[in-house]
Formats: sequence, structure tokens, C-alpha cells
Amino acid sequence: MSVGTPDGARLAVTRIRPRGRARAVCLAAHAMMASSAYMRSRGFAGHLADRGIDVFLLDFRGHGASYPAPPWTFDDLVAFDLPAAVWAVSKATGAGPGEMVFLGHSLGGLVGLAAFATGRAPAPARIVLASTSLWLEGRGGSLARRGLMTALAASGAVSGWVPIRRLRIGTADEPYPYMAQLAGWALSGRWTSLGGLDYREVVARLHTPALAVTGEGDRLCRPADAEAMRAVLPGAAPLRRVGVRHGDALDPDHFTMFTRPALAPVWDELASWLSGEGERA
Repeated sequence: MSVGTPDGARLAVTRIRPRGRARAVCLAAHAMMASSAYMRSRGFAGHLADRGIDVFLLDFRGHGASYPAPPWTFDDLVAFDLPAAVWAVSKATGAGPGEMVFLGHSLGGLVGLAAFATGRAPAPARIVLASTSLWLEGRGGSLARRGLMTALAASGAVSGWVPIRRLRIGTADEPYPYMAQLAGWALSGRWTSLGGLDYREVVARLHTPALAVTGEGDRLCRPADAEAMRAVLPGAAPLRRVGVRHGDALDPDHFTMFTRPALAPVWDELASWLSGEGERA
């Protein structure tokens, strides 16, 4: 379905219906430099639907089939895209926003936390944060990470777009203002809106039950990164580390968490958490 935002964007939201009566209604949001296609192309979303989850996959503006593609910032996704998707899913299913659940991968998790904590969107019943972290390095942090974010943002300063596809690091180019905002976080060590709102501070007051999960092979969100984000949340369960030494089939990286059918048992755990049947995935 197509969802409009107050500032004129049109968002594509793909619904994958469950067999029989839904155990939960889940809005899922993708990572940066990509669209939601990876969540459905290798069976993850369909697997959740087979387990009774009514799944809605959001494509943020400028990604997948969503438009327009003028420059935007992280704040626009928080203020406009996520709230519009929440209300559209609620209308389509009859479930109140507080009865729904949310799964955010990487960027999707950050947008969800910021939108729910600031009241831009009503908080859901449960949250799954997959490979969600902040590179809040600051002056004493990783020079490599600060350098990478600065270089990526700088590559789009002239054209207005960071050439993600040409660099072969993703499937969707990102606008310069958005990447410059993220680079600013890495350099300053603060997760803030362009207006100065401290997202981390307000997120620390969000008491929604949350489960953080990350792969042992994920270089973009290492377990320590995911734990730093999880530790901010008062209602968070212990971090679920997915990997061979934890009894799983493989050590997934940032995207194979959602694309390798061998991880179906982990997907079952997430379905259980989202449906309210498990304290821990």
C-alpha cells in the first residue's frame, strides 16, 4: 500500500499476511543504504507470517518504491515517515498503535526508538532491535569509524548524494544532509536532532519491552555496539548474540541475519518475542 506523509512523501508499505488469525501485527523498518527487499526476498518476512505475524514492511522515503527523493535528514524519518506508517498499519488492521509490535533493523531501529521516545509515534507493545547501534565515537573514539563516516558524507557534498550503489556498499544512495547528520554524531559523540534534541536522553525514558539482537559476524554492529544501545533502554531484555558458539547455524553479518534460511530457529525466536510468547528471543 502507499502511505502519504504530512510533508508530501509517498511511502511504500508491503503487507505479508499470516495464515489464519494474526498473533501480532508487526511494522518492520529496514537498514540504511537499502530497502526492505532483503527482508522478503530470502523468506524472513514470510517466515514470520507463517508463524502468525501480520507483517508490514516499510520503505523509508527515497528507498525501494517510496518517493520523492529530494534530500532528507534522519529527523524527517522520525517526524514523518515512521508516524505515518504506524497510523496506516493501525487503520489497515484495526489494531491500536499500542497493540502493534515493531522490528527495526539498524537505521530502522534508531528511527523507531527516536520516534517512540519523542512521542512522534505512539509506542508499540514490543520492540525488536536488530543490529541497532550508534557510532558515537567522539574525540576519544575509533579514528577508523569517524574517518569512514566523514569520508562517506564528504563524497556527496558536491552532487548532494552519497554514491552508495557506485561504491557497492548498498542498494540505495543516501542524501548528503542525512549522511552529514550521521557523521556529526560520530564526530561529536552525541545522538542529536538538527535542532539540538538529545535523542539518547529521551530514549533512556522509553520503557517499552525491547529485545536487542546482533550477529557475531556483524562488523557494523558488533555485540559491544548493540549492548551499548540496549543498555540505554530501561525495558530491554538481555542481548541475544547470534552465532555458532551460541548454538546457531552461523555467525551472521549485518544483512545475513535476515537472508539465511539456516537461521530459521532464530526467526522463530523473534516471532515468539513479537507475539508476546517469550521473555527472550
